[in-house]
Amino acid sequence: MGLKTFIGGVHPYEGKELAKDAPIKEVLPKGELVFPLSQHIGAPATPIVAVGDSVKKGQKIAEAGGFVSSPIYSSVSGTVKKIEPRRVAVGDMVNSIVIESDDQFTECEYSPVDDVTSLSREKIIDRIKEAGVVGMGGAGFPTHVKLSPKEPEKIEYIIANCAECEPYLTADYRRMIENPEDLVAGMKIILQLFDHAKGVFGVENNKPDAIAKLKELIKDEPRMEVCELLTKYPQGGERQLIYAVTGREINSKMLPADAGCIVDNVETMIAIKHAVKDGVPVMKRIATITGDAITTPSNFLYSMGTPYEQLVEAAGGFKVQPQKLVSGGPMMGFAIFGLDVPTTKTTSSLLCLGKDEVAEFEPLACISCGRCVEACPEKLIPSRLAKFSEHGQKDEFELQLYNKGGVKWKQGIPLNNPPGAKGLKLVFADDFDGAMSISNDGRNARYCAHKPRFGDFGSWAFADVDGEDNPFEQYDGYLRIKARKQEGKKGSTGLIASVNMDGEGFWAKVPFYMECRFIAQSAPGTWPAFWTVNQLDWGVPG
Repeated sequence: MGLKTFIGGVHPYEGKELAKDAPIKEVLPKGELVFPLSQHIGAPATPIVAVGDSVKKGQKIAEAGGFVSSPIYSSVSGTVKKIEPRRVAVGDMVNSIVIESDDQFTECEYSPVDDVTSLSREKIIDRIKEAGVVGMGGAGFPTHVKLSPKEPEKIEYIIANCAECEPYLTADYRRMIENPEDLVAGMKIILQLFDHAKGVFGVENNKPDAIAKLKELIKDEPRMEVCELLTKYPQGGERQLIYAVTGREINSKMLPADAGCIVDNVETMIAIKHAVKDGVPVMKRIATITGDAITTPSNFLYSMGTPYEQLVEAAGGFKVQPQKLVSGGPMMGFAIFGLDVPTTKTTSSLLCLGKDEVAEFEPLACISCGRCVEACPEKLIPSRLAKFSEHGQKDEFELQLYNKGGVKWKQGIPLNNPPGAKGLKLVFADDFDGAMSISNDGRNARYCAHKPRFGDFGSWAFADVDGEDNPFEQYDGYLRIKARKQEGKKGSTGLIASVNMDGEGFWAKVPFYMECRFIAQSAPGTWPAFWTVNQLDWGVPG
């Protein structure tokens, strides 16, 4: 059988030879550890410890802060010194719990399970949720939400993203070489949740030894297989991986579950095994410390909250002063300006480069050869985007990316009713001049305060109606939706959906016309947005 792949893609310098043969070594943290309360997509976690408290390794120090959120656990024993905003890798100041390690690593007692097959679906999901498992490939989406689609019987593929297509990174590769049993165990647990699904390990063909190990381990597992993928970037992208493995396309309006797929990263599946089988929460993970500026490129098992500088020290420090530090890989990572920031659940790599080739690169004139268009897996026109970016034409740049409705830029408000509204009758209206009817999940109310099905998204949280940041207020015939941004905290605002978490509510039949009248402040960052829910995976026509 030939190698599976997707349309487009590129072949950047891999750089994996620097660290791929370095066995996993554990780095024990020392001194002060910082635990940001936002290590995931969704609402920040809420502290349940106070300054002066003594904590043990494996003790919960912050609980999930909302519908889409995740708890945080201490990776050391010690004393809570501060709860205050601290700088994180992306440059933001994030409210964090600061713990001074006592270097004793006194650990909590856990609740392992002898027979995982005896657990109900609900119990498995609950153990994953309680352990704080999130997408550890970089996205940080809470895994218990991803594994709870409305119609689990429609899930046909559980795909382990073993591609690790990002240059320089070798953490997943070392996991497959050294801990493949844990990876397969995690896949078995997920398959318990989906009776009609099969598990597929998608591995690029530049990892033949990992492919051989996995094939040997699953040779007697009828519901599992290994899919060999062509080495190409971005083979590990969710849409590209799904297309390569299943032949199914995911467009911008769809989620993987819409195509009958769930995708999880290697580290995430191993965390699921530890959570469900061993009862151990997320406290540690593997990261690659690499680059031509590092003395000894390495793969470390580190405790979350450890500062980057301790991992660099464990790798022998710098052999030359780096011009560029990247948290993550060169394609999807982000540059950082210092090492005095904490590692988190999504820290997969630190790339230290002796030369900043991007800063030194002199762009050449575009000759319209079309090669960038052929390479783009999202079917965009990169040459035009580059031109808009170089000339500071941000409006046109964003229009290229997001406007698919055919409306010309700065066209303005039409003087007459749009032709699409002719012949349609009014089926839903709300002047917001009566009592508010909004609940967190939409049940027993007209509106839901969170995005239906898979929950919220983005760096600004959608606040609960019964929380201290309740964004909704009725005033003078208007529904006010407030946005807040406090120093050291992520911003929060509000969302209302006419469909609740059970898929019940108002669905517009197509074709339809929607109109909204609102007043927005004149300020940078004002961003009213509207989405139309179209069927999702509930089977409701809309």
